[in-house]
Amino acid sequence: MYAPNMWERFRGAPVVVMAACSLASCDTPARSAAVPAPEAEQVVSAALKKLYMVASAAAPQSPAQQKAILRIAEKASNGKELLLVMRAAVGVFPADTGWHEQQAESQVSSIVTAK
Repeated sequence: MYAPNMWERFRGAPVVVMAACSLASCDTPARSAAVPAPEAEQVVSAALKKLYMVASAAAPQSPAQQKAILRIAEKASNGKELLLVMRAAVGVFPADTGWHEQQAESQVSSIVTAK
């Protein structure tokens, strides 16, 4: 009476184990491509470094500097580059400016957030 009840509980166990092994053995390129590279393997591209230098050479809080930051945000492609954008944008878009500058700041934030 005790043994049949125990076997009824574990009747589906082999199917579950086989399904788990089957899923674990499936390592498709699409799944591994969705995982971002570790930060140690990420690099800042030469083009982005050049744009960063353009932004730092421009007059502080000028429209040229703001446009350069926007271009950097558009070209950033990994975590290190996105962090560089956010660091570079600090203080470039002052709070007491007009509507156009506030729109540019929100556009930079939305681009970085989307990526």
